[in-house]
Amino acid sequence: MNINRTKLVSICVVIIGLCASCTTSRVVGSTKTPEVEVESTGIIWVGERQVQLGKIGKALRSAGVGRDQEIKVRMADKNDRGLMQAITSDLVMRGFKRPIFITNKKTESILENQQP
Repeated sequence: MNINRTKLVSICVVIIGLCASCTTSRVVGSTKTPEVEVESTGIIWVGERQVQLGKIGKALRSAGVGRDQEIKVRMADKNDRGLMQAITSDLVMRGFKRPIFITNKKTESILENQQP
């Protein structure tokens, strides 16, 4: 009788331990995707800091962004290919391999009320 009770208690302890470890796990590091914003005037922002072209990668590294993270580069509505290439080369030279270029364009959809 005593052996069965010991087995039952040890099984309960293991189950509670597994459940508690799963509920107390936490994510280490930031999961937010860092953003670089390029205004239509050509001004480049990394977070709240204005940065010159050629120093974007350095600003991201000083902000603690990991090199394996993807970087969103938000461009104005006009796509300047030369500027995009310059930003990409700056990021690649600093070790960032995952830049993603996005624009501020928004699409609209209109839903019409259809009566049967």
